Amino acid sequence: MLNKTCVFVIVSVILFFVGCDNKNLEINNKKKVDVKKIELWHYNKEEADFLKKNFEKKFDNYNVELNIIQNTDKVYQTKVQQLISSGSKDVPDVIAIEMSYLKKFVNIKNGLEDLNKEPYNSEKFISDMYNYTIELGKDSNGYLRAVTPKSLAITLGYRKNLTDKYLETKKEEDIDEMMSSFENIIETGNKLSDDVILFSNPKDLYLLYSGGRENPWVKDNKLIVDSKMVELVKLVKKLKENNLITNTYNWEQSFENEKCMFFALPVDRIKFLSDEENIKDNEDWGITQSIYPYSINGNWFGILKNSKNKENAWKFIDYVSSDNKLMESSSKKFNEMGNSKKKGIEFTNNENLVNKTFNKNIYSLWDEESKNINPELYSLNDELISLEFNNILIDFVGADSILKTENDVIEQFKINISNMFEDIIVE
Repeated sequence: MLNKTCVFVIVSVILFFVGCDNKNLEINNKKKVDVKKIELWHYNKEEADFLKKNFEKKFDNYNVELNIIQNTDKVYQTKVQQLISSGSKDVPDVIAIEMSYLKKFVNIKNGLEDLNKEPYNSEKFISDMYNYTIELGKDSNGYLRAVTPKSLAITLGYRKNLTDKYLETKKEEDIDEMMSSFENIIETGNKLSDDVILFSNPKDLYLLYSGGRENPWVKDNKLIVDSKMVELVKLVKKLKENNLITNTYNWEQSFENEKCMFFALPVDRIKFLSDEENIKDNEDWGITQSIYPYSINGNWFGILKNSKNKENAWKFIDYVSSDNKLMESSSKKFNEMGNSKKKGIEFTNNENLVNKTFNKNIYSLWDEESKNINPELYSLNDELISLEFNNILIDFVGADSILKTENDVIEQFKINISNMFEDIIVE
């Protein structure tokens, strides 16, 4: 009797665990079936990993498959553009688009979904975004093709020890006034001694000056050399004559040259100033508003028209563009500004958000600059046109340059653009 009882108990236990295993197997299989896939192509592994980790943490039934393609020598840009233009059905669901080639990508025919139409509902969050980021994500017909979770405005950086010694001030409001116009910049330069320069290269001045234009580089297929760009050439010439600018190619030298007083500060350059983990009250660097509001950085995200997972793709874009907790986490991790006017105010008023490089909260600067960036200044081939203009300016500053006058610079620029682009009218 005892043996029969033992056998019965043993068999019951075995059947119980077999049943549990089968039930667990069914649950696991169900989970596998229910996992929703999103394929994201990106060139920046750090940002892609961050977005994937946070998205999958919040939505555990989704899996973001990453394809990281480095953009060295424009490999990523070229591969994505070729893929979209080919009309292939084998495409990723979401792509990251860097600002420098954004206008080109949003205008590729049958490339990206219109995020204003059903089933997408971008209107629920774009009203809180900075206007320039929305307008830049639209194609030439006004359809919204891509959105960005960040607003990355340029600011002006300076060495406090140099401004204190030669300009007798460290205050940003004083620096603002000294750098507020062509005349004021020249006057500021006149206060310096021979061993100090205002800028290490004209490219920094280009970034700080470009937002003052009234026209983009190309409009109605015509090249436009805006009056602000003519003024910039005159300014560079004046600084060259007074030995207040050099023709270095690498922007890092603006920080490394201890005799260089000012430099442009796109957001991604700030991390190069100091190692924030090793500094406390930093008195080396100052930061203030740009001469004119402008931006050259940021990643927009769009859904491919031939995506097989558009609903999932939208879930991802909706999250990265509007989730408050993600925006806060991203702002702290990358030391950047989220694309939200409400968050801009909140971050500005948060006394705990002190940037250790500058020993102050700098979100107020980013917020104000972001509000005033003019989206009409960006056109289709800005990346190459701006590069060419800057290369000519750098050559112009060189002692052995054959370019002697402002007119020489403008004429050479027009010749080069005419040779580079058959479809752009140069007058």
